[in-house]
Amino acid sequence: DSRLKDADTITLEQVVEASKVTFESRAQVLGRTVLALYCGTATSADGFTVTVCEFPTLEQAARGATEIATVRGKVSGWQSKAKKKSVLEVVARSDAKKESVDAVLAAFDRL
Repeated sequence: DSRLKDADTITLEQVVEASKVTFESRAQVLGRTVLALYCGTATSADGFTVTVCEFPTLEQAARGATEIATVRGKVSGWQSKAKKKSVLEVVARSDAKKESVDAVLAAFDRL
């Protein structure tokens, strides 16, 4: 398991739990393409997907956030935030429930 599980790493599981939004499925996705140790994704019936990538250092997280924005930043409905050693991405359909997306973004900010 390449996950660090330290106080400076925000996990997908923490974001999902703190948001109180229901997600249908969770899966690990390829993190190496964005310089991450681990990336996990979850899909909500509310019309969006959330991904959290975990990095070994704050510097690597900053590099990863830049890489993520370069690779995926042009996707419609895409938003990203970096905090501690983690990067959150949200990709929302045009009909996604705004209050659910906002709950996930706020949960990440609180962690």
